Amino acid sequence: MTEDDLLRGIREGDPKAEEDFDRQFRPPIAKLLAVGFRIPAQDSEDLTQRTLFRAIAAIRGDRFRRDSTLKTWITSIAINAARDYRRALKRNAALDTDSNLAGLPAPRGDPETRIAVERALATLRPRFQAVLQLWAQGWTTYEIAKVLRLSPGRTGAILAEAKEAFRTALRREGFGQR
Repeated sequence: MTEDDLLRGIREGDPKAEEDFDRQFRPPIAKLLAVGFRIPAQDSEDLTQRTLFRAIAAIRGDRFRRDSTLKTWITSIAINAARDYRRALKRNAALDTDSNLAGLPAPRGDPETRIAVERALATLRPRFQAVLQLWAQGWTTYEIAKVLRLSPGRTGAILAEAKEAFRTALRREGFGQR
């Protein structure tokens, strides 16, 4: 089913189009939220569902303007949901780094290294986390810029800052000093 067919089907209330939409976008959104933003499994499932619901409602209301690809647009909805989640956590309690490790897939390789990486990432600003996660998933600077509503040049600068902040945070965690 093409993107146009998918959008038309959702606007017309076709259950098959909604199922196809869910099947296509649920896995990458769930991975972004659970792994990229290190949101615990149950919360990331809720945020994934909320993201898909918001996207379908917006498509039905003809609010998807096609300024970007459907994937980029849905990813921006998920990133905003993750930011809202983080803000709510900060309002309710200080973030506990160890609790953010819950729900992650089993570490590959050395568990100490994986924990150091996760802790280093947790110290970064949310924008740095988002840019690094999308970059690590193979997104181009231009695609990241569209999601974050920034210029590609500014996005490249943020990516460079994020990489440097990540390297510094890793050194603080003792990574590379063994």
